[in-house]
Amino acid sequence: MKFSLITQRVMLIAACVAAGLTGCNNQSVDNNVAVTSAPQQSTIEFYVSPQGEAGNLGTITSPFDNLTSARDAIRLLSAEQRRNNITVWLRGGHYALTKTFVLNRQDGGVDDAMVSYRAFENETPVITSGKP
Repeated sequence: MKFSLITQRVMLIAACVAAGLTGCNNQSVDNNVAVTSAPQQSTIEFYVSPQGEAGNLGTITSPFDNLTSARDAIRLLSAEQRRNNITVWLRGGHYALTKTFVLNRQDGGVDDAMVSYRAFENETPVITSGKP
């Protein structure tokens, strides 16, 4: 199991989370889970956006509204699905956490697969917590 956090700045996941993440985007949608083909391994993709809505499927056209929904969707994947790399694309905007966002062993990939939380191409997600 591996975690991959592709960041421009330090990312803290604990009581306070702050990030500016970068990445690229290649997607196709398959059974409500976006899958990108690679030579030896596929990538399952989920999308999160401040403009998303509760109950969305986490696709590019129906993004989750928070990080917790994406994390929980990964937890629902089968062990076989988690043998693929998984990318959670964060769309630009402000994400205000009201509770601690916790990642643990069950949130990683299986075998050599990686789980990455990345910014959508040319967009800057800002994750904050606490009270101003």
